Amino acid sequence: MPGFMSVALSGTAGAGKSALIKQLRETRASETYGWPVYAVGQIIRDRYKQAHPDRAVTFEEFCRNVPHEQNMQFYAELKLRLESSNMIGDSRFIMNLDPAKCLRVFLDAPLMVRALRRQGAYPGMSPIQVAEFLNQRDLDDFEKGMKMQGSDYRDPSHYHLVLNTSIMSIAQEVESINRGLRQARRAS
Repeated sequence: MPGFMSVALSGTAGAGKSALIKQLRETRASETYGWPVYAVGQIIRDRYKQAHPDRAVTFEEFCRNVPHEQNMQFYAELKLRLESSNMIGDSRFIMNLDPAKCLRVFLDAPLMVRALRRQGAYPGMSPIQVAEFLNQRDLDDFEKGMKMQGSDYRDPSHYHLVLNTSIMSIAQEVESINRGLRQARRAS
């Protein structure tokens, strides 16, 4: 297939990956309309909900304790899927995916914007407290990326597109990705 086969999304917690995935998949005008999704974060969230329905352990603590071997298995499965078929993938750690097969996109927004977006997931917590959780998660994810792939997942040089979701609508984000896919198709 000419151009990119897949779209791989990475980004900081609360940057809007899940909302963007929904639009990429469901917007008829999108180049990725109807594509399947492999979202590592959703797999981990589902396992967290099963293991801790009472939320006695925070999601961040749960993530921090996912074994390295399991993280590597998630990445191997993501890599296999994204490099072999049309798919949308979501993982912090997409730096080593084949840049000729996957349009690699990084999403970010300022910490307080992300905290305000995620506040509903943390009942009874102030935006400042949520920001502290997200900041710790960013640090944990940095350490995981260094351990898994020897690199900072936030480094813009790993990506074809870097989108600041605090200044773009989801429709603009979808159009940026569509444009990247179309340009790659024309160039190949």
